[in-house]
Amino acid sequence: MKKIITSLILILTIMSTQGQANDHAVIAEKAFAAWQEGEKTGNYTNFKVFLQSDFKEFSHPLLGSYTGEAARIKFLELIAQREITKNQLDFTDVKVISNENHFVFAFNSSGSVAGGYKYQGFNAVLLTVEKHKLTGFREYFGLIDPSWFK
Repeated sequence: MKKIITSLILILTIMSTQGQANDHAVIAEKAFAAWQEGEKTGNYTNFKVFLQSDFKEFSHPLLGSYTGEAARIKFLELIAQREITKNQLDFTDVKVISNENHFVFAFNSSGSVAGGYKYQGFNAVLLTVEKHKLTGFREYFGLIDPSWFK
């Protein structure tokens, strides 16, 4: 009987973990879609909903890495700048690689950045979702002109 109970507990634990991973995937996909909308239109309203007090990690190739409340503040500052000086990017060939809490969205992007500079490149964004909350955002990109970010 003890073995049966132990087996049932193990099965329920696995099922619970899989359900949480699926929930996390949905949250990551929604957050990425909202960020993508901001990158295309300059409207980040739907994305900012994900930047709650649980958000604790942000990194950007030209801005550096931030943790804790500083991460949320820095990311909101970047978004505020992009709402004024808009990016107009289209994302194509999006691929997703994930585990339980981390979701990498790799994609091609093209259009304009920083209010008009032409851009075409390959990008990746790593989102971290914990306890049903977006807690991290790490951006990686190539083919850039550093003057865009001064």
